[in-house]
Amino acid sequence: MGFCRDCQKKQPFITEPKLLVFKEKHGERYFYIPDDKTLFAAALKVLTQRHGDGYWFYAPEKPLALDFTAEQVAALPENLRVPAELTLRKYMVAMGLARQFVTC
Repeated sequence: MGFCRDCQKKQPFITEPKLLVFKEKHGERYFYIPDDKTLFAAALKVLTQRHGDGYWFYAPEKPLALDFTAEQVAALPENLRVPAELTLRKYMVAMGLARQFVTC
């Protein structure tokens, strides 16, 4: 059961049967979830198996190199510069995350 902040009562997460899908490396796993107890059991089963397999941590891949530089972005007109700056920022964030996990 979950806790509802608005009404300050315990309420079930699952109010009607659901299909839970885990997207795995080599396919998908499906669980029929009729109630909260089954949801928690399925989550525990998947997490336990992933931990045992060593497949429980996030390890991002190194992003592909951009084909433009910050100087080239600065020279663009505003209607092109804004999306290019966003792409550049996303790339820099991804590179920061990749450096923590990937060694080249």
